[in-house]
Amino acid sequence: MTLGLPRRYQVQRKIASGSISEVYEVYDRLQQGIRALKLSLYPKHDRRFRIEFSRLAEFRHPNVIRVYDVGHNTFGRTYFCMELVSGVPLNLYPSRRDYQRLAL
Repeated sequence: MTLGLPRRYQVQRKIASGSISEVYEVYDRLQQGIRALKLSLYPKHDRRFRIEFSRLAEFRHPNVIRVYDVGHNTFGRTYFCMELVSGVPLNLYPSRRDYQRLAL
């Protein structure tokens, strides 16, 4: 699988994909750890990705993921590297309304 990423990142597997991006589990050779790498599907989303990276980089809180790197692959697609968090995907997590319904 050629994603045109810097040699710093070794792709382990694809985690998810959506309408504007794909997310991969990568090994970060520089920081020597497993990370998540979000890759834009289209160059028109560059600005949105950079804004998302900037906002996340501003936060330091245990409930907000850490971001480590942002850049472009050899095909001009923007990516950013972030902390990989294990657990239930948010789209599968029961909503608060479901919990209230169960409590009755």
